Amino acid sequence: MCWNLQVSAISACIGWITCIYIYNRQRSERDTFYARYLLTFTFTQIIDGFLWYMNDQSILNSEQGLHACKSYQLQFGSSPTNENEYMNFIVSKYFIPMIVFSQHATQLMYPSSKYKKNPNAQHTIIYAHAIPCLIMSFCFGCTMLTSANFPSGDETLFWGGDFSDYPFVVIQIGATLHSGLVAFGFYYFCNMRGAVLYAHLIPLAGVVSFLWITEGRMDFGSKWCSYCLIYSLVYACEPLWYTGKNDKEWRIAQSNNKKKLKYKTL
Repeated sequence: MCWNLQVSAISACIGWITCIYIYNRQRSERDTFYARYLLTFTFTQIIDGFLWYMNDQSILNSEQGLHACKSYQLQFGSSPTNENEYMNFIVSKYFIPMIVFSQHATQLMYPSSKYKKNPNAQHTIIYAHAIPCLIMSFCFGCTMLTSANFPSGDETLFWGGDFSDYPFVVIQIGATLHSGLVAFGFYYFCNMRGAVLYAHLIPLAGVVSFLWITEGRMDFGSKWCSYCLIYSLVYACEPLWYTGKNDKEWRIAQSNNKKKLKYKTL
């Protein structure tokens, strides 16, 4: 996913339409969570679309296109002076980690009874997730293009620059651990169980497996934005995989919807 500007724009639009639909559906408190969480993945589409646009414009102007600025990685405080490189740097070093943090933070806002009586604990966990995002920001420089195997051996966005000087295995372990943190968050911090848990873990496992199978690596962050379309489908189809008959939140939501409908008819 996010193979070019057009695909990024279409994916974002599909995500926004789905957000509006499920936010207004209100089968339970989860629909509000679904809409907010999905919205954070459309931010990724916007960023990738902007980076693709910058690359296309640079090529049209007979310039190099997106490329790494290695001297600005692993530091805070300095930035490129070239206008195009500067915009790439700002988006990659600051905006991408901010969006990743928004995804972590929104994930941890799942309406779990575990934190309704202790919101301070939930806030502490959210703040703690800023640490890996700050590390990401420190390490990142400019996004570049690199070769990819899927879908047709074309180029893909590689967030943050050139890390080829560092052991490949270490980079992949770090990327995989990040995915593990997300999976752990669904189960332990969000306290998801049953069908709702599987609806989040199966897409996560699918994206991880697909990257390993097609690319043989995990650090193609841009390709993770396939989540936007996957979760759009999963969330929109919740009535098919989760009936809610034993769900107290679902029953309350249905009761409230009936009351609203009765009030409108009066």
